[in-house]
Amino acid sequence: MQDYHTVQGTVKPDGKPKRDAVLTYRQYLNDAFFYALLEGERTFLEEIADGPEKKTGLRNLVWGVWLGRKACIPSVPVLVGIFDSITDIENRLLGKNLLEAFTHLQEVDAFEGGIDFCRDQAASFESTSRQFNPRRVILKEAKSG
Repeated sequence: MQDYHTVQGTVKPDGKPKRDAVLTYRQYLNDAFFYALLEGERTFLEEIADGPEKKTGLRNLVWGVWLGRKACIPSVPVLVGIFDSITDIENRLLGKNLLEAFTHLQEVDAFEGGIDFCRDQAASFESTSRQFNPRRVILKEAKSG
């Protein structure tokens, strides 16, 4: 989906907004599905799932969730579950398919094992100096057959 979008122009040195707008076109994927797997101690994952006082976690969202655009809402629940192993997750999410049937990024333990990196490991959330560290990954192409 391509979306025509306008963004307020920049601010003048005197602090007043400019009257011009910046025109952009943004592209969004439709009919795609993505999974994000969080790994950690079970108590930490339960806290993310349930939130403070079991009211505001991923199991019981307070605010709407959208993927880049408010019209692009998830069609299935955001939280699929908490699992004990990668095998359990794969069985639940992929069914009879093998992970190798899908193109995916896989994190590697050693630098030599990867071919690329994602700069997505948050080191600082400060609004004036956000910083992210890289993690080494390899792109696993889907095997047809």
